[in-house]
Amino acid sequence: MATGKFGLYYDDPRETKEDLCQSAIGVIFGEDQHNLYDDNYSNQLNRWGYERMTLPAVKRAVVLRQRYTGFFSLLVMIYKSYKTIAQFITDNRLETGLSVEVYSTDESGNGVVDIIFPLDHQHEFYVEEHVSTEELTSKLARRHFDSDLSDSESEPEGDEMEDEAAAKSADEEVVSQKEE
Repeated sequence: MATGKFGLYYDDPRETKEDLCQSAIGVIFGEDQHNLYDDNYSNQLNRWGYERMTLPAVKRAVVLRQRYTGFFSLLVMIYKSYKTIAQFITDNRLETGLSVEVYSTDESGNGVVDIIFPLDHQHEFYVEEHVSTEELTSKLARRHFDSDLSDSESEPEGDEMEDEAAAKSADEEVVSQKEE
């Protein structure tokens, strides 16, 4: 992999509702145990909420490289490149559950994006925060239900007040853990 940025896309937007599609982004910080940036940059990334993750070496993948010059390159990628790859995967009966986009420069200094559909080690690309689509649907439904309740004009009753106090306490605990 070359230095640059990357995106991990866990869901096929043709099959998954837009608000349920999950992804992760990152910066390629090092390669083959060699850091490409100084420790100060690593500290900045940590302050901005990035966590270190080691992407696995992949032996089998469907890969397409295209030039990346900006907005129109994204349109080509979305409407042409991904369709070409999807057709290839279907025609060859391959199974892959995620895609990786790596944005970098080639040997000539031109912007490129490599679209990679790993065929092995797929589970190693998932971030800790990723949840199944079913679990995400359930969480969003609960959040929607809870927000509907909080918008109601009725006063909370005894058990509801205790639940709200416990939830607030849990939220404060999570916030304090992240600040450490």
